[in-house]
Amino acid sequence: YTVSYNTYDNIVGNTRILSITIYQRVIDDATKDTTTDKVETYNIDLVTKKIISQSDVLFDILGKDYNTLLKNSIKNYVVSNSMISEEDFNYTPTGLENFYIKDSKLHIILNENELVDKKYGVIDITIE
Repeated sequence: YTVSYNTYDNIVGNTRILSITIYQRVIDDATKDTTTDKVETYNIDLVTKKIISQSDVLFDILGKDYNTLLKNSIKNYVVSNSMISEEDFNYTPTGLENFYIKDSKLHIILNENELVDKKYGVIDITIE
């Protein structure tokens, strides 16, 4: 079992946000294969010291059409990487997905089995 993390300091609108990504992996000692891969994220307003949600930053980063942009970006990523066919895609972002901000860009994290088969592991999609 290994745990690692990254931190990203950003300004979104007038808010300074610290994004933290925590990577958890279970690796089989004998085969060296990763058997479990998961990422959790935390986004903290550094002034108020409170955790922020996607809805707190989506408009500032993506604009008024953020919901359409979010869904289309996820769809384009999984379809273009042959993870799922366009006909089978039926995912609707909930606003509860793990996310982080890096270089003022929103990243959505989909952990194994959240959208596609476990063989793809953690999916990190940059929404632009």
